[in-house]
Amino acid sequence: MSSQSSSTDVITTLESIATYLFRFGGLILVVFGSIGCILNVMVFSQKSLRKNPCATYLAVENIFNLLFINSLLLSITLESGYSIYFTSKNIVLCHLCYYTSLFSNVLSSYCLILASIDRVFVTSPNASTRQRSTLRFSYFCIIGGTIFWMLFHSPSLVFTNITQIGENIYMCFYHVGFYLAFISFYSIIKESSSTLLLLICGIWAVKNIRRLRRVILPIVSSYSTV
Repeated sequence: MSSQSSSTDVITTLESIATYLFRFGGLILVVFGSIGCILNVMVFSQKSLRKNPCATYLAVENIFNLLFINSLLLSITLESGYSIYFTSKNIVLCHLCYYTSLFSNVLSSYCLILASIDRVFVTSPNASTRQRSTLRFSYFCIIGGTIFWMLFHSPSLVFTNITQIGENIYMCFYHVGFYLAFISFYSIIKESSSTLLLLICGIWAVKNIRRLRRVILPIVSSYSTV
């Protein structure tokens, strides 16, 4: 009897800790994350940077970060920390919350990868490769990628639902079955491939910069001797 009561006390303590973590930690992440994204968009949208493809990618990336923060993260914070269940009581908000979080999350990584590829273009010793870094190309990639990923994740508008997990306890989540398994594997592949691509682009850009230094230094030394 005592062991059962002690285990109940432990569970209650852990639940209260989780509630306070979401109540304060989640709120801090939502507020400061949103402020940071808005400030970044303002910086990268300045007149001096509007013609810079990399700044365009980063501005759009922060817009998608803002969408992700104020969709899934805000929903989890309100439900777990403040017992405000708006996605668990409204099927439309349930669909939109998961759909928005899915496409905004992948498009944020997509724009960051495009910005890294743009740095590879700019630092390339090849003149024709450097010319690929254009504002028109960035708009094409952003618009095309946005349309593709929004269509790709459109099934989440159908395969999410409000399910009962306990007495008077409801949760908005994916349908158990194929789509849930697909999203699980997709998330693993997406995160690992994004990290790998960013790492490759970063190493490639560093190598390009080192090559440019090797080319520039002999030219500078020859001019100094003349």
